[in-house]
Amino acid sequence: MAPIDQRKHAQDEGVDERFLDAAPSAESIDYVTSATQFQLHTLLTEQRHSKTLHLSQTAMANADHALQQLFFVDEDILRKIKEVAHEPAHLVQAAKAIETAIADGRKIFFYGCGATGRLCKVLECAVWRPFWRKVKNNDAIWTSLKSALKKPDDIEEQVIGEITGGDRALVSSLEGFEDLQIIGRRQMESYGIRKGDVVFSVTEGGETSSVIGVILAAREQCKEEQPEVSKEHLYFVYNNPDEVLLPFDRSRTVLENDAITKINLCTGPQGITGSTRMQATSISLFVLGVVLEHALQSLLSSCLQADQLSELGFTDQPSLSDRLLSFHALLETANNCRQRFSKLTELESSIYAAGHHSTYFAVGPPLMAVFTDVTERSPTFSLFPLDTTHMTERKSWIHICTAVDEQKAAWEELLGRPFHGLEPASFSSDFEHITNCYLKEAAIKSLANAGREQEGFYDFSLNSVKCEEGDLVVIILSDCHPMPAKALENLISKAVENKARIAVIELHSSANKAKKTPNSSDALFESAGLHCDALRLQIEVNTAGADSLGIREQIALKMLLNAHSTAVMTRLGRVVGNTMTNVKPSNLKLIGRATYLIQLHVNQAMERANFQPLISYAETNAVLYEAIAWKRSHPSQRHSEVELAIVKILETAAKIQKTAAMAATTWAEAFAILEKKTLEEYLKSAL
Repeated sequence: MAPIDQRKHAQDEGVDERFLDAAPSAESIDYVTSATQFQLHTLLTEQRHSKTLHLSQTAMANADHALQQLFFVDEDILRKIKEVAHEPAHLVQAAKAIETAIADGRKIFFYGCGATGRLCKVLECAVWRPFWRKVKNNDAIWTSLKSALKKPDDIEEQVIGEITGGDRALVSSLEGFEDLQIIGRRQMESYGIRKGDVVFSVTEGGETSSVIGVILAAREQCKEEQPEVSKEHLYFVYNNPDEVLLPFDRSRTVLENDAITKINLCTGPQGITGSTRMQATSISLFVLGVVLEHALQSLLSSCLQADQLSELGFTDQPSLSDRLLSFHALLETANNCRQRFSKLTELESSIYAAGHHSTYFAVGPPLMAVFTDVTERSPTFSLFPLDTTHMTERKSWIHICTAVDEQKAAWEELLGRPFHGLEPASFSSDFEHITNCYLKEAAIKSLANAGREQEGFYDFSLNSVKCEEGDLVVIILSDCHPMPAKALENLISKAVENKARIAVIELHSSANKAKKTPNSSDALFESAGLHCDALRLQIEVNTAGADSLGIREQIALKMLLNAHSTAVMTRLGRVVGNTMTNVKPSNLKLIGRATYLIQLHVNQAMERANFQPLISYAETNAVLYEAIAWKRSHPSQRHSEVELAIVKILETAAKIQKTAAMAATTWAEAFAILEKKTLEEYLKSAL
């Protein structure tokens, strides 16, 4: 390919270089001209929600009211669930397919990317595996069940939840992978997924290339089957209207394929623009968890007595629709504890504002909910990802730990199995055929950071905890999952000794009311001989009936933590209105989102000041790529590319307005401005 004349391209495209330090980069030109299929600002999930337009102002003034606004958006989930419950045919079909697969020893493969990838890990590691460990601990029940299963010894391995990039991607995204269909295909093949297995491709946007790669590869395996047979095993789960997805080639390929069952769970815009870790992922996790629960109960009811079913948590036999409608009780749970939870929101935001850190501590299935929320804060709000073991200075604001003493054991506590990494040899030859040089470079770099050795780079054991005076330790207790008293004693002793603050979230499930609650913090603190001041939050999780797989407790904790962490970061100035102005532009979709948000805020300011002409998408993207390059050479500075680009453009526009001078504001000058005021404060008086 002939080299691009960057200045000629800028002239042809009408890119105004007065906002740039140099001509548009070749990478920006390539993105604007060749990556139109990844410019996704037309998607409904990328739009602003009317109920949170002023979230940033609300959060600064009142944390409780901010949480209330975010829970208002969660009501969209219930609205959609009611629609689905009214016509549940596709979900009933999926439950039957899962039931048959379990009995026949076939695999059920859930695959997603980013937030939906973590959703899939929850289904495997925090829902499926813990349930079967509970079953195996009851000799009588396990003996009764073995005869109904074709491969009883492999039962825990039958459900696989995978994320684009493998277990390492749970910590942070691996750039380039999301945008490649071949990644999903190869990961699916690595698990031996075959014709007759049940495959769920879960993509909140409905356009994620790696996820689409999985469902198309699965269809290819059974291409000789009639569509009506194939669609009983292949499911595409997504959260945008079909009409806004059809213009994107990769999405249309799936949506128009009658051999794939489509499950549309669109709830509308998210609590903050594009933050699909919230409502989109919550509804997908809940619905798929309920389908799995329904399938399991149907299978177990054929071989267990009523008292045995009750022992496993199956105390009644609701229809699939009734199971779905139990979501209303989780909304009630969130709203009932909102005011109490806002105290933690205020506390945690003050901890970070003062330059201190936090440590979150959990065991069992709640650990995955905590891990997911904490790691998703990084790309959403441009925070440093979790620290690696070789770091000498703490960069991440947050650490996660669990009640074991060894590094490898901590991974197994999280995953319920050993760590899985990608095998570079399975992917490297495919990468040689990637035509986009920028995507190829990113993917090759990420592949080097996705192997099994990555397990050793992260330590979540109790021994990894480092807390100092002014830090915060957040402990999650659940009456469904025993907490080792000795581990709790060690953690709290360390916190008290170092004068750290302590907060305790106690989950009490209504499904567990008849049983003892061994994790009451009163009992635990007393048994450990500990006396300390702590912010204690009692959360009564209303499950509206049984919760045999713990999916409702998982969703309740997810929704609370999502709203809490969003409000915390909003109070710290990392959201403007309800726009994700600290998004990390780490893949093609997020580069498009960042470009759109910069253009949105810049043009709003320009219109108020009657500045003409407004900035174009191509011009905005050129500045964004400059910001990305500048941040890459200044890795320790804390302001996002979006923030820096907005300030640089508007400061340059102000100079032009006053003097007609062509000198662009420097990145260092933009950085200095953001050191003195938040972006929201700056925008109030910009131009």
